[in-house]
Amino acid sequence: MKEFFVDLNDKVSSFIEPLWNKVVSFVSKDYYVVYAAISILLVILVVAGLFAILRKAPKFFFLVLILLGLVVALWYFFVK
Repeated sequence: MKEFFVDLNDKVSSFIEPLWNKVVSFVSKDYYVVYAAISILLVILVVAGLFAILRKAPKFFFLVLILLGLVVALWYFFVK
């Protein structure tokens, strides 16, 4: 059983270590911490706003979602 967990730890650490190094290098630069904090705050506000819109006006929410999808699809096929 111990060998299983050691083997699992080796596999997971080989996958997570590069990601963790990127996060550490990102946070070690002071000016990126401000960008990360602002981005996290904006994501939380947008998600909370989407849930509020979904609760109050579900048809309008899905209409906005479909329109946004159409805009992204048009951009992808005609601009990119």
